[in-house]
Amino acid sequence: MKVLQVVGYKNSGKTTTIRTFIEHVKSHGKSVAVIKHHHLDKAVIREEVDTGKFVATGAEYSILNTPTYTELTQRHDEDIVVQLNHQLEFLEKSGIDFVFIEGYKDQPYPKISLNYSFGQARETDINDIGLEAVLETFDLRYDKEKMFSWFKGWSDLN
Repeated sequence: MKVLQVVGYKNSGKTTTIRTFIEHVKSHGKSVAVIKHHHLDKAVIREEVDTGKFVATGAEYSILNTPTYTELTQRHDEDIVVQLNHQLEFLEKSGIDFVFIEGYKDQPYPKISLNYSFGQARETDINDIGLEAVLETFDLRYDKEKMFSWFKGWSDLN
């Protein structure tokens, strides 16, 4: 299972990048999962729908099944990094080929960083942010083709 983190500032193109990678991986018949980190519970617990109401009321799990999808919301008191590691173990046992992680920038998995270039005199310096395991840095305003070419090589799916 290949794991790649996509990190960057808000509106730097993380979701767009991951969607592009998913399309490429799927076009080669591979399976893919995405894990997204969000710093707010409100991103998941939508109290205006029944499944959100159940968790907000105290349920440890709320599972929504439709004809083609399942959504599981789990209350946990473990550190989110422990949760991430459990999720990656589960996905590997499930036979997933590729996992893209949006966020969790402090984790040591291979990652690309999406940043804004502010001009030749002042570019975002990864060393100033303190990220580990950065394979490449891209500015999507200028580097889309370069990034996609890099990804095809990294994924071994040309």
